[in-house]
Parts: sequence; C-alpha cells; structure tokens
Amino acid sequence: MFHFDHAPQEIVASISKKTEEHLLWHGIAQTGCKPGSLSRTQSGDLLAVWYGGGEFTGDESEETVLWFAKYSEGSWTKPTCLYKESGYHIWNPVFFSMPDGRLLLYFRKFAPTVPEPQKEKYGVRNFTYHVMSSYDNGESWSAPDRLADGVLPPSKSSPLITGDGTWIFPCAEGGSAYLQISDDEGKSWKRLLIGKELTEPTLVQAKDGTVHIFLRNRQRDATDRFIMHATFNPETSELSQPKPTSMPNPDSGIDVIRLEDGTLALAANPSHTSRSTLALYRSCDEGISWSLICTLENGVGDFAQPSLLQSANGNIEILYYYWPLDLPVKNIKHVSVQAY
Repeated sequence: MFHFDHAPQEIVASISKKTEEHLLWHGIAQTGCKPGSLSRTQSGDLLAVWYGGGEFTGDESEETVLWFAKYSEGSWTKPTCLYKESGYHIWNPVFFSMPDGRLLLYFRKFAPTVPEPQKEKYGVRNFTYHVMSSYDNGESWSAPDRLADGVLPPSKSSPLITGDGTWIFPCAEGGSAYLQISDDEGKSWKRLLIGKELTEPTLVQAKDGTVHIFLRNRQRDATDRFIMHATFNPETSELSQPKPTSMPNPDSGIDVIRLEDGTLALAANPSHTSRSTLALYRSCDEGISWSLICTLENGVGDFAQPSLLQSANGNIEILYYYWPLDLPVKNIKHVSVQAY
C-alpha cells in the first residue's frame, strides 16, 4: 500500500522553499484558463502553454485559445496567442520534447453545441486531436496537423520515451485512461486500457524499466477518492490493475516527474473533495511513500491541474491554474521550489 507521510490538515506547515512566484496573465481578463504544460529549452529557458479566454476572443467569450509564454532571466514574456479558431474551444495542450531538439505540442478542440446550464454547456464533445511542431525552441510553430483516426494525444502530462526509444503516451478518452505505445516514432500505435473512471495518467520509469502510472480518480460522487497507481512492463506489455494509493484526490489532475537525483516529485490536491490546497511532495522509494516539500496554495478558491518540470538549476518548476474566490480574474501561476 502506498502511503502519505502527512495528514492533509498538516500540510500548511512548509512554505519556506519557494524561490519565485509569477502570475503569467496580465491582460484585461482571463476566463476558463487551465494548464497546460512546461518545457525547457537547451539554453535553460522555460516555455509554458495553457488554454483560456481573454483579449483575443472577447472578455465575455467562452471560446478558449492556446496561450504561450517564455521565461528567461527571471521574468516571463507577455503571453501570445499561439492558436485559435473561431467557434471552437482549444483544450489540453501538452508539450513533447524530442531528443533531436524538436518540440511537439499536442492539443484537442471541439465546437460546443449547448450553451447552458454550466454542467451541460458543451453538449457532446466531439473532439478532434492535433499536433504542432517547433524547431527553434518555440519561436515559430508549424500549422496544426490532425492526428490520424484512432490516435489519441497525451491528455495532460508529457509522454515518456523509454531507453530503447519506445514512445508511451498517457491518454484519456470517454472516462477511461489508456497507454498508447509506438515503437516506430509515431508511425503506428497500440493502445492498452489502464482502467475506467480514471483519467490524466502521468508516467515515470524506474531503473529496472518498470513504468509507474499515477492517475486522477474520476469516481463519481465519492468522498473517499485516492490517486490511483498501476505499473507497466514495456518488455512484456504486462499492465497491472490500478490500485488506490493513500494520497487523497478530489477528481483533480496531478503530475509526477523523476528528479535528477532519482527521487520522484508529485504535485497534487491532498483532499477527497477540495482543490483549495495544492502541495508538492517527494518520494525516495518509487512512490511508495511521500513527504511534503512545500505547500503551494492553501486559500479560498481552486488551485489545481499542475504541470511539473525540473529546471537547469535543479529547482522544481510548477505551473497551475490560480482561481482565488476573492479575485475576479482567473490566472495561470508559476512557482519555483528548491528541490533539495
């Protein structure tokens, strides 16, 4: 059983390791904004992408577009609209950094069919899936290409490339989570079902080749949701049944990365029902137990959907949506935390 070294009510203690905090949006209004993904250039700059409304779509519009910003020498550039399409929502952008320096950006789009009420406003989400590419660290991008029928993009966290060059995409569709695997750099794929009522898997590979899968729990109307965990053996294609960890999960996205020293970092909302607290954890035993590094947010509002990356200076970089209830404008926040 995986376990959690700090009870949720205790996580307010550690805030000393934050080194930087930035709000990325400085426009008139940002509506419906959510990350998003982080990437790192060869020179050490950070790249961020997220989706949201704003100035280019009209302050009251519910259309969402892709926004892009770059962090260099201590500050973020003004966000630029990377892609938009009239009448469409653009969602779930995810970076995929290639060994040759190329940067891929996957996303999904759909045209909403029902405006209200809130839970039904989108009607049937007939997603199409797309990818853009950059050969110059995000300075310029290709036009989007639509993925082939049956091919899913990564749903939230970045794909994994194994030691033998196999691509493993963490995917989700229709209330279920999948692994999508290619051994020929995306020319052909096979898909494996991880489980139902799960979504947004995040992947890390152990030294023995085992792929650890941590998942958002979509169990409906539950007050006892936990982050779920499964394993995948790339050599045998054996996939274990997902089991609950002891880390609570309020049906909210998580991210897990492997740090340079071999340990794991996890960003999550440690609650069964609330996204008001967001915290960063570390594991020295492949995710069996987690200890608190830093409390990122602990206020009134929603703070969630984190994306993680380790920067060139060793810090852990976190990108997440920042929706305090006492502020009218939603935002995307970047926090840098000392890893060690």
